[in-house]
Amino acid sequence: MQKHLTPTEAKLLRRDQYLRDAYGFSLPAYETMLAAQGNACAICDTPRYVEKLVVDGNRDTRQVFGILCLRCFSCVRAEREYLLHPADLKDSVLEYLSNSWKPHPF
Repeated sequence: MQKHLTPTEAKLLRRDQYLRDAYGFSLPAYETMLAAQGNACAICDTPRYVEKLVVDGNRDTRQVFGILCLRCFSCVRAEREYLLHPADLKDSVLEYLSNSWKPHPF
């Protein structure tokens, strides 16, 4: 006879399977890593109960860098993508940012 899982058990099982498939480590390993970070974002220290935390890693290599809040994860991802742009585009971005505080003359 097959045991029926509670919704919480099913959610944890799905999360464990996702972590194994995407990054090659289990939910207990995730919890250990998170505990080593103080149960908070590795960058801004936002606690796990305040904001959802996600794995920052490379799915191709299965290398995990840390566990981040969505805000920091978005910033890190944008920075990584920025670093891949050609130098002339980087210069344009920096010029835009240095002038972005000025109101646009319409």
